[in-house]
Formats: sequence, C-alpha cells, structure tokens
Amino acid sequence: MFVGKRMTRKVVTASRGDTLKFASHLLKENRIHQLPVVEDGHLIGFLSGTDIRNSTFEETTVSERGEIAVKNKTVGEVMTREDILRIEEAGVRVEVFLPADATSLVQLIRAIAELNLAIRSLILSPSRTGYVAFIRISTIDVASVKKAVRHAGFAVPEVADFLE
Repeated sequence: MFVGKRMTRKVVTASRGDTLKFASHLLKENRIHQLPVVEDGHLIGFLSGTDIRNSTFEETTVSERGEIAVKNKTVGEVMTREDILRIEEAGVRVEVFLPADATSLVQLIRAIAELNLAIRSLILSPSRTGYVAFIRISTIDVASVKKAVRHAGFAVPEVADFLE
C-alpha cells in the first residue's frame, strides 16, 4: 500500500508477556486500535481492542461488590497470529478511488463479483475526495481487473497519484 505519507515512524508495540490491562492502556493512551506484538525485533502478531474485549467475555467472575473481575491474561494468549490481510495467498492488490458514500463501495464489490473473483481483503483509507479502496483479489491478472473496474466507472490510480 502507499502509506508513506500517513504512516507513523514511532510505532507503539506490545510484547507477548504484557498484560491485557497494560495493552489496553497503550491503545487508549495512544488513541490507536491495534498493537503490533513484537519479540526479539520480529513481528509475531497483532492485538486489537476487539481481541481484548472478546477475551473478557470468556472468563469473568463477579466480585462480592458486583464488579466484574477479569482474569488478567497476557497479550500472547489472545493476539492474532495469522496474517489478517491474507497477503501470503496468490492474488493482486488494486487501488480504487471512491466517493464518500456507501453506494459506490457496493457497486465496486458488484463489479468484482461479476468477474467471479474472491476478495481476500479490503481496506478503506480516507483521501481528499472520499476514500481509496485497497482491494486484494484472488487473481494474478491485474490488467483485466483494472479494466473491468474502470469500465464500471471507477478511477483506478497509478503510483504517481499517491505521491502528490
């Protein structure tokens, strides 16, 4: 993806042994939604606020005062280990400019569905005029996908469009 202008260079991370309470504090303090989990300088997983919330439903008890007490699990127990964008599977990524309305996203998905291709992942990123959809599709024929998407009325940018 073309994220150079938007990415942070000071990455907040967690380690496998950190408590969920500590990780939750990092998410809140840094106003982020996901933490890379790093061990010996290598990425080993991700932890999101959703992962933390879901883990609290598993083993809760109620104290005598009626407060919910959560077992203090570690990041390593609940982190996501697979590659959530499925980039290890065969496929291509196509970027598409979209206006800021849900109808255009539905139309884009329909255009791809007409090609009988599976969508491996889809990320929307804000742009000056709406959104950029980063779509990973189960094909290696990027030219045909771009042609079909353009034919459906969408703008498919080139690398230079992101460097302005």
